[in-house]
Amino acid sequence: MKHLVTTLLPVWALVAGAVSAAPTTTTLSVSNTSPAYSDLVTLTSTTEDSSGAAASTGTVSFYEDGGILLQTVNITSGTAQWKQKFMAGQHTVYAVFGGNGAFDTSTSATVALNISPALAVPAMGVYLGLFAGSAQGATEEAAMEAREGPAPTGIGRPFALHGLYYSWKGLTQLVNAQGVFHPDASLAGDIAHGRVPVIGWACDLTGTDTDGVIAGGDPSEDANITASAKALAQYPGPVLLRWFGEFNDVSGANQSCRGDSGKPTQQSYTDFIGAWQRIWQLFQSAGATNVLFAWNPGYYNPGASGNADPHEFYPGNTYVDWLALDSYQRSLTATFSQNFQPFYNDFSEPQYGGKPMLIGENGSQNWSRNNQELQWTYLQGLLSDVQSNLYPLLKAYSYFDSSGSAGSWVLDDNNGQGNGGLAAFSIVGASPWFAPMPTGSSANPGKPGRAGRCPPRCTGGKGR
Repeated sequence: MKHLVTTLLPVWALVAGAVSAAPTTTTLSVSNTSPAYSDLVTLTSTTEDSSGAAASTGTVSFYEDGGILLQTVNITSGTAQWKQKFMAGQHTVYAVFGGNGAFDTSTSATVALNISPALAVPAMGVYLGLFAGSAQGATEEAAMEAREGPAPTGIGRPFALHGLYYSWKGLTQLVNAQGVFHPDASLAGDIAHGRVPVIGWACDLTGTDTDGVIAGGDPSEDANITASAKALAQYPGPVLLRWFGEFNDVSGANQSCRGDSGKPTQQSYTDFIGAWQRIWQLFQSAGATNVLFAWNPGYYNPGASGNADPHEFYPGNTYVDWLALDSYQRSLTATFSQNFQPFYNDFSEPQYGGKPMLIGENGSQNWSRNNQELQWTYLQGLLSDVQSNLYPLLKAYSYFDSSGSAGSWVLDDNNGQGNGGLAAFSIVGASPWFAPMPTGSSANPGKPGRAGRCPPRCTGGKGR
């Protein structure tokens, strides 16, 4: 059904030197004023003179958010039409009549759109997610299903998020030779269970495809990025994408992706930002508007030497949907609050746009074999912090239920005593604060419309 909730801005000025041009009124209608991110929105514009006669020739230019040209199309049978997908959030679209000699060229119209976000941000509470290692099943999907099942191996509920990992060129394996999406077992499981995949997309650890190469628009890199975007664009739901997670790690292999010797330089920052923005732009061009970009540094401790301060790597609010952090328990007494508070304090500042936050990876050491139970206390602390609404921007949390280079984070049962990490995680999962599941609506708008100038010959700007 077509909605005609347009705001008309007739402009009666005549084109200089063409005083005989008839005054006109341009109207703009849209097929749906509140579509989802995956919907094609049909923009239809009609221009008429004061007698009601429609312009049969001429052009109409459609703009988005104050100055971004979508397309210029020819008028056919009195109307001009263009179909477009939009990013989540508030948008204003414009139709500017181009004239045909007999009609005034200064008329324009606007209409507001509210695009449902690709992943609704919970008004209250936190999405609960997991990366499940192979300890509980022969495959990652089997391990996820075991953790979603009943005790003694599971917590008896579905997860909202599923942590997954793909190499720099691994996403292109999700389509066949014809470019048709064929999910692997993990993504097929997410589709079947209604989870949102949280994809850790690795940088190229070979050191040949550095951030600088990507930022420079290398054709082979562009091809890989575009193919990856087209694969994920076919996923039938939202995707959270964590490209180059823990990019500020100065001691690991990530320096080969940055192209530095382990200590980031100004060139490291410039190249990372350029690469991030390049990837984002190519995803938009490929129509992957269901993919949300999570900017994800690693362990964050201002002033410490272990990892670089991530502030200089920030690519800008336009290119980031979620702010994420990987943070693990680093000492026997460390709490979730101690791990997360410094990052939250810095990146909840207004200049970062109040974006929702994600814990991309988190874990407490598995010490049950040494009769030291850390996971219970750590996860109870997490629950207490969330119940106290200590971090109102924290909207998603994913536990790393596996071994890693720094130890084992596998949820334990404390030798069957019932007070281990798995029992604590079950309590977390049963809390209403961790109850939200992905839906198609949200009380919290997604990415705001991009600021810009008013299109040529348009008055008011931003729909005013």
